[in-house]
Amino acid sequence: MTKTSLSRIPRWSTAVLAACAALALAAAAADKQRTVAYGNTENPPRVDPLGRCDALTLLFYPDTPCEKPAPVPADTAEQPAPPAAAYPWQIPLWEATGQVLAGEPVDTGTAWQASWHHYPAEEGATFSSLTLSLDAAPPEGSRIVAMLRPVDSDDALVLGSDDFPFEVRETSDGLVAQAARSLPPGRYAVVAGLAGEDGNLVPRFAGRVLIPRVAADQLRLSEVILADSLRRVGPDEPPSPFHVSGFEVVPRSSNVFHPGESVKIFYIVLGAGGESVDVDVTYQLYLKNPANLSAGWIRAGRPQVMAHQEGAVRAWELPIVEQFPATDYRLEIKVRDNASGGTVNGFVEFRVEKG
Repeated sequence: MTKTSLSRIPRWSTAVLAACAALALAAAAADKQRTVAYGNTENPPRVDPLGRCDALTLLFYPDTPCEKPAPVPADTAEQPAPPAAAYPWQIPLWEATGQVLAGEPVDTGTAWQASWHHYPAEEGATFSSLTLSLDAAPPEGSRIVAMLRPVDSDDALVLGSDDFPFEVRETSDGLVAQAARSLPPGRYAVVAGLAGEDGNLVPRFAGRVLIPRVAADQLRLSEVILADSLRRVGPDEPPSPFHVSGFEVVPRSSNVFHPGESVKIFYIVLGAGGESVDVDVTYQLYLKNPANLSAGWIRAGRPQVMAHQEGAVRAWELPIVEQFPATDYRLEIKVRDNASGGTVNGFVEFRVEKG
């Protein structure tokens, strides 16, 4: 074994060894005193006679009593302060989103159903729309409001303000309200509800949402929307949260259809083409055996191919006739970019019921 000279040990190590040796000698002396005080007890308490509580002392005197600061009760712990509120309802929304972030339940009564749709926006942001399925029209004097709080910061973004209002529409299967704005991608706690003129809030939805980063330069499809109505926006129309890429798209509040209605879909082909978009689009319908819904999808009819379609914004309609069985359906979409040769797929599911 190679011997190490003490002269080769760094000075700081020598100082530590000296301190440890001093503590060891003091501990031995204390043990001797304890033997006199406690007799021949096998495990007498080892307490530092000087009352020190540092980590090195406790290594040799583990029984030394040390006062530890009492933990701060959860209800008195410092909480992040809400940002400056332009509207009185922002304060209860801040508190409710704080409950979501803390994993605490929020009483929403009969909760609204919520859905999100996302599109690319400038400077890496995502243009997102929040659609709420309502059970009744908002009472007079109230407004629909929502707040998004990031899980990793104390910022807050609101919907339902004068700049980003909710707009309510009556559809063939119920009422929907929608608001939209650009958002930084990330994870958020979300609370939506009805706010009175006095700022009183009645929460009707609470949860979390991931706002994705939607790349505009990669071939992909946006989410496929089941629309209640689709039309082109006129040049002089005022802005609306239902406007997307030159279309007014009002989503349905459910995916159930009846004979006589039409399945209207809307989506955007992202990242296709060069100076102009030229795509081939194929639609293929599938259904499930009404007697065995747990079985796989069955091809229903031939695919409908639409070659050399111009433009990234796509809208299509499928009439539901009496011959459609009452069962589950899946409409698959295949898009081929004729400029790059790449293909991308999407789908949307719905159900047909009779009566």
